[in-house]
Amino acid sequence: MDATPTLSNTFEIAVNFALSEKSGDAGLPADPVARVEVYRTRYWEPSGCPYLPAALACCHMDWAASHGVTEAIKGLQNALRLEQTGVWSDWVEIEAAKHPEGVLVRLCLDRRVLWYNNLIRATPHLMVFHDDWMGHVRRLRQYIRWQFPFLSAELGR
Repeated sequence: MDATPTLSNTFEIAVNFALSEKSGDAGLPADPVARVEVYRTRYWEPSGCPYLPAALACCHMDWAASHGVTEAIKGLQNALRLEQTGVWSDWVEIEAAKHPEGVLVRLCLDRRVLWYNNLIRATPHLMVFHDDWMGHVRRLRQYIRWQFPFLSAELGR
């Protein structure tokens, strides 16, 4: 039996983390069903998650929900060494398929930490969010490790 998550399972895994962390929570409807649909239409689909491997899609949707679709796509393009346009293209999917999934997830999470640190360096008053942001990335890494145990070795610390 294949334990690889299906696309619908992957969205559920991603949205469960987002809901538990309240990622992108501002302005979302109170109704849980409507809230899940907003995650699908505002973050999951526009950021290209349906075209990515499962664990990477979860990581990518979280970045989109936390900082917007454009920033999430730029972060993934950066990890893949593509031009950072912030616009989804087939090249992102093609390049992502060339790399081991766990390595890409680790790289994206590490790039996100770097992105936060650069943001704080450029905008020092945002330092008040540093511990929360680092904790969020740490919890996301743990969640991915728990949901996709076959990637644990590639995810690193």
